[in-house]
Amino acid sequence: MSFHGAEWLERPERVEEERPELLLLRARAQAGQTVAAHRAGTGYYSWRMAQRVGASGTVYAVDIQAERSGSSSSRLSRRRAANVKAVLAD
Repeated sequence: MSFHGAEWLERPERVEEERPELLLLRARAQAGQTVAAHRAGTGYYSWRMAQRVGASGTVYAVDIQAERSGSSSSRLSRRRAANVKAVLAD
């Protein structure tokens, strides 16, 4: 998906449709850990992981599209997720 679909990725129904909490439970991220969110897109999961690892942890939000990486950084900044680092991969 291109960055043009960013709003669809942030739709409120996604919580009910995909149940992200189940994935986060399976990931077993804990306070203080360093984790990577591959194909981070808008930061939908990165933000949730950031809450799990807390201020002492770090989330590397990795994406290959500069536009999505920028969108992710902007959204995460608004959500005050200071422990997320956007990474542009090739």
